[in-house]
Amino acid sequence: MSYDYLKGHKCMAWTFMGNSRMYQALAAYGDRLSQVGLFSFKVSRTGIITESGVAISNMLTYINRWPHIKWLLTMSNDGTNSIFAALRDNTDGAQDTFLSEIVRIMEKYPWRDGIDIDLEKGDGYSTHAASTAMFRNIYNTVKDYGITYEDIFTFERYVSFNLSSIIAVINIIRQELYPNSSNIANFVYKASNAFLPKIVFQLEEYGLPRMISKKIQNAGLINLEDDSKEITIVIQEFNTIGIEYLEQKIPNLHSFDKYILKHFMNGIRCITTN
Repeated sequence: MSYDYLKGHKCMAWTFMGNSRMYQALAAYGDRLSQVGLFSFKVSRTGIITESGVAISNMLTYINRWPHIKWLLTMSNDGTNSIFAALRDNTDGAQDTFLSEIVRIMEKYPWRDGIDIDLEKGDGYSTHAASTAMFRNIYNTVKDYGITYEDIFTFERYVSFNLSSIIAVINIIRQELYPNSSNIANFVYKASNAFLPKIVFQLEEYGLPRMISKKIQNAGLINLEDDSKEITIVIQEFNTIGIEYLEQKIPNLHSFDKYILKHFMNGIRCITTN
């Protein structure tokens, strides 16, 4: 009995191999793919992006054949730590150049649905702030060039679940093999919450955007930056305060913010009563 393991799921693939089997799979199974990373862009330690590997011209047939696929421009450092470090630290303006190069590549291929950043082999937790700042700069660069918020949140979900899970497993294995090596569990924890406070990240799953959470935090109504809290306790606090009090006490709450907040409060009221 055959079983379609992809039914009801999304599947992403990359054009890393560049062999005949890859092209055969794209032709035969493209209808089963949701995203494809075009593994054709390499970044150097100076920030310059060059095209290598699978030629984009060789992919146009499949890009036209499968319009449902989100085609992403994958930009890789080939797992070279020195390149990651130069970009992260903006050595000799490498990060500035990289950001400009991203824009150049996006403008060259306006049909792209997004970009896929494949920067590997960063350093330990001590550099996490600089690495986070670099990825934030990438986000700020691409958001004005046709990359949708859906693409950004897709990337964020990948970091918070897939990537953090992989890093967590690697960290456990490394601790077993090399007990004296640095433990990056705290970094994994932060990545699993998209580098947001845990409660803020979880509240987005309930429909409360992070910017409204920030206004609530700044107003001193509920402490959403206390990672020791459980989401159930925070939901109880919201229900205790109530929508009217929130609207009165949160400054600069726009009409659309109020609409979103009411929708969120209605949702958690159902959760509580059920």
